[in-house]
Amino acid sequence: MLCSWDPFNALIISEFSGIVKFDSIEEGVTYRQERDDQTGFTEKVIIESKNKKKVPAISIVSPSGDELKNYAPSRRSLSISRR
Repeated sequence: MLCSWDPFNALIISEFSGIVKFDSIEEGVTYRQERDDQTGFTEKVIIESKNKKKVPAISIVSPSGDELKNYAPSRRSLSISRR
């Protein structure tokens, strides 16, 4: 399954293919785990870091090595996970 639809959230799906890399996404520093009491699911939510040098970002690297970097603003849910 590529994704599941949640009609109560605005989803952003990338039109780029490649490998996803996280930059400065660290638990307790730039994100926290939040549990939804109704569904029981846990998700990662980007938070503001006290360390201003830690700017959370998601990079998509294409097979040819081109990199597109998307910053992850505060209070965004992160539904990508590492393998």
